Amino acid sequence: MIKEVQALLDCEDEEVAAKADEVCMIHAAYEEGAITKEMYVELLEDIKNTYEVQAHGDDMKFKSMLVTGVYGILQVV
Repeated sequence: MIKEVQALLDCEDEEVAAKADEVCMIHAAYEEGAITKEMYVELLEDIKNTYEVQAHGDDMKFKSMLVTGVYGILQVV
């Protein structure tokens, strides 16, 4: 799976490329024995959870904007 992440290092999306670089550095630290398996898993879980929260946050932002827009329209009608 690290190969898939490494492929993202040259991604046009700078944020994704930077996060892929971070994952690769964490993986290298684990492979070198610089961090424990538990720390490796925890760091990867943190990255996964951050992206899940951001995705839900974006959904909520757009849903909130939609509701606000509909409410505004109803006030004018």
